[in-house]
Amino acid sequence: MLDDGPGHAGAIHNADARYLGPLPPSQALANSRNVPAAEVLRRLGLGAGFDLFHALGLQMLRDTPDSLGLAMAIGAMPTSLDRLADAYMTLADDGVQHGLLWYRGQPRAPARRVFSVTAAREVGLFLSDPLARLPSFARYGSTEYPFPVAVKTGTSQGFRDAWTLAWSPRFLVGAWVGRSNAGTMAGLGGANSAADLVHAVLLGVAPCDTGRPERQ
Repeated sequence: MLDDGPGHAGAIHNADARYLGPLPPSQALANSRNVPAAEVLRRLGLGAGFDLFHALGLQMLRDTPDSLGLAMAIGAMPTSLDRLADAYMTLADDGVQHGLLWYRGQPRAPARRVFSVTAAREVGLFLSDPLARLPSFARYGSTEYPFPVAVKTGTSQGFRDAWTLAWSPRFLVGAWVGRSNAGTMAGLGGANSAADLVHAVLLGVAPCDTGRPERQ
């Protein structure tokens, strides 16, 4: 169990300023709770967490684990949508990272395993359970589908960025919403902006949704 309570992760707070108390990992992740995420990183160790994010290709700057601290667990490491999509595709493909394919004939690095099959599938199950998202995300909204879809939303401090990654058995879709000048938005978060875009795309390709993920 993870404790989603004030004071359990230093200066880390939840985006909605609420605390849900003791939670199983599935609910803590599906509800996008910041405090439990920071606590997991604290237990794992800043160095080990940093190395994992680096292995996934998320790191864009030459930061150090100590300079990022526990905030690394909730988006303090600067990255981009394509890097996030590649990392989440690794989860969608049973923990094996192939790299995104941008054009036909593109040279590609050899596939490599980052997560165990069990770990990758457990995360997918956590993020595809609409009941696990309660109470932070309402039923039948932008994070719920008529077929199994794993969904993760994100919102930066001050509503400067909003993003959503979601994957079904065949497709992974990512969306980012923000201003070109990195200014704040009027309360737009991942669930009420980027998730709507992802939802529309995945429903649009639903008739083709069979087989393994497309790596494009």
